[in-house]
Amino acid sequence: DDIFYAESEGHSLVYHTGQGEYRIRRKMSEAEAELVPHGFFRSNKGYLVNLKHVDGVQDGCCLIAGQKLLISRSRKADFMLAMMENIGSSV
Repeated sequence: DDIFYAESEGHSLVYHTGQGEYRIRRKMSEAEAELVPHGFFRSNKGYLVNLKHVDGVQDGCCLIAGQKLLISRSRKADFMLAMMENIGSSV
């Protein structure tokens, strides 16, 4: 729950949290396999977002902790469905 989103930068991932940023040498696909079962969604090739921390969706981006993160067009419908499922499971 502390991870807002993970961002791919070169051969590393940057985990953005409420306590700061943490850089780890890891593949996005490895993080995706581990985190998707815990409420994360791959919004595009560079971001893996924690659906619990999405504040809204605007102009093809999800808003998390004041950041606008792009949702790829090919994943937008699945992202919106995942958001609805996440909202339903948290009620």
